[in-house]
Amino acid sequence: PGYYYDYDEAKPGKWGFVNLDGKVVVEPKYVYAIGFWNGGGEHSVVARFVDGKLRWGVIDLTGKEVIPCIYPEAYCRWGEAVAFKEEGKCLYGLLDFDGNVIVEPKFDYIEAYDPKHRMVTAGESEHDLGVYSVELGKMIIPAEFDCVDYGERMISCEIKHTCKDKYYDYEGNELPFNDYESVFEYNDVLKAWKDGKVGVIDWDGSIIVPFILEDGTDIHTDYYRKGYYITGSHMLVGLSKTDGTVILPEIYSNISFHGGLVIASSWTDTKHSIKDALFTIDGVLLMEGRYRRMRIGDDGILEAETPQGKYYYLITQS
Repeated sequence: PGYYYDYDEAKPGKWGFVNLDGKVVVEPKYVYAIGFWNGGGEHSVVARFVDGKLRWGVIDLTGKEVIPCIYPEAYCRWGEAVAFKEEGKCLYGLLDFDGNVIVEPKFDYIEAYDPKHRMVTAGESEHDLGVYSVELGKMIIPAEFDCVDYGERMISCEIKHTCKDKYYDYEGNELPFNDYESVFEYNDVLKAWKDGKVGVIDWDGSIIVPFILEDGTDIHTDYYRKGYYITGSHMLVGLSKTDGTVILPEIYSNISFHGGLVIASSWTDTKHSIKDALFTIDGVLLMEGRYRRMRIGDDGILEAETPQGKYYYLITQS
């Protein structure tokens, strides 16, 4: 639905909603309507006068007030809950879209809610944010950060006036990653940056892949453990062994692993298309030339595309 607006400067405006066919879905009876982008497109925060006082609530797609317009203030910047104030109180709490209280009003400011972990990003202002655990009923991370981001296993908190983060688990324990420029969850481990290079670390801080990779290269932890890694940058890449032996020079636009095989892609002379070559993981050339795309399926079939069409090969390895 879109906005339906009937405004008269002499009295409060009236807002409602129409569908894409122009049919009125919600009669224009509200002073203001946020719009149905809140709550995954299924709810809108609205306001109307009740006994001469402006009051806020939430409607669903049918126009039903799932949260009645009884609150002096309500807002939703995310899709999982609604921040609200009670009459005579200056603090915010949280409601779900059924009107149930998630957290009683106790915050000066609420930035976000993570329903998966039941965490509230809140603090004194948008630049003094911490984390409140609904389950524990307390702040587990102090309100002293510019930004808070929830991952699968950790919470990243940006230190004010810097581009550095502190990292915490979901019990509020600080994680030992402060020596790194940045850290991101990567599969079941962590991708980290240090001194301009990229590596992989475990959750206890131990190094899995040392900081030898350029930003933009693909990380293959399993292959590094086997003694191989992709070198270069996001422009040109090569393949080396972890002992420093160069297998393929840094002249390729992309390199991908396929068991004991490697597909290496490079630009043609016209720079408008890609040609592929097939190598063993130790650099023995198996196929090259006219192939502009190669793909190896889970069934072990190599699909090789040429200007004349596609060819299929059964891969056997001794």
